[in-house]
Amino acid sequence: MTDPDREREASMTTRGTIPPQDDARAARRRRMTAVRWLLSAASEPEHAGQTWPAEGTLLLRCGRSFTTVRMPGRVVEAAAGTSCPEGLAAFLGARTEGGGVWADRHNGGVYFLVPVGACLDWSVPGTECLDSRSFVGVPHPGLGVREGERTYWLVEVDGPGALCPVDAVAAIARQGAKALTGADSVVFAVDLGPVRQAAAQALELTSGLPGTLPDPVRMVPVTAGLRAEVGVLAERMQRFLAGEADGSGEPDRSDRETAHWLLQRVRHRLDHRMDADDRASATALEALALDARALAELYERHCRG
Repeated sequence: MTDPDREREASMTTRGTIPPQDDARAARRRRMTAVRWLLSAASEPEHAGQTWPAEGTLLLRCGRSFTTVRMPGRVVEAAAGTSCPEGLAAFLGARTEGGGVWADRHNGGVYFLVPVGACLDWSVPGTECLDSRSFVGVPHPGLGVREGERTYWLVEVDGPGALCPVDAVAAIARQGAKALTGADSVVFAVDLGPVRQAAAQALELTSGLPGTLPDPVRMVPVTAGLRAEVGVLAERMQRFLAGEADGSGEPDRSDRETAHWLLQRVRHRLDHRMDADDRASATALEALALDARALAELYERHCRG
């Protein structure tokens, strides 16, 4: 052992602390292992690993290494009693046992990493457990609220397997709902902006059909984005038709029949894969985008919560 090594060891023993450079190296190693773990849910991990740092947000499939619970941001803020990101981070960090939690500025959602299989028993109204058919946009580890990206970590993953306890996530949802309404659950209106944007991207991508197939590189992210947004819209529309959400007016018989028909079509399409680079997948994506626009119009006409 060299003299500098002895001095360093003695310093550590005397003070009982880890030198800052060692702590920083350990943090970098943990972040690297977290990145590798998250990338295991990517369609093309090697390519995704190269582009993720620059792009900031990466679409990952649920149901492989983890699944995700999506909760309206205002529910989390109501539970925490603050909308300040630092306050939210402290509140969530004390309850999720280090499990990863991030926010999405565009749709106002907060996402909790939870164990695979959580969707089998998840039944908390006003939230959604995303199953293996779903993709989510996940921020690169290290992105916080100050970086200004679309997505940012509230509780950053600190290594592989950083999952939130399901019971803790459910408790946060119920606490927030009770703070907002006095009830244990609340149904929220859908922001139709992201739905329409996803549909427009899909229709632009498939505009060359039937003669020209879409760019296969864009098929997976565009399809995943549309499926995620349509899934939320369909779930809220189903609740409205079942009388579980308030509306701005009872739909007439024609609109109700149209809504049921559209929901049936959308559910059928969501149950089938359409992320391949073939004509059938492209045609199905185009049809889903058209159905999404029609369903959004019906929702806007009759639903507000």
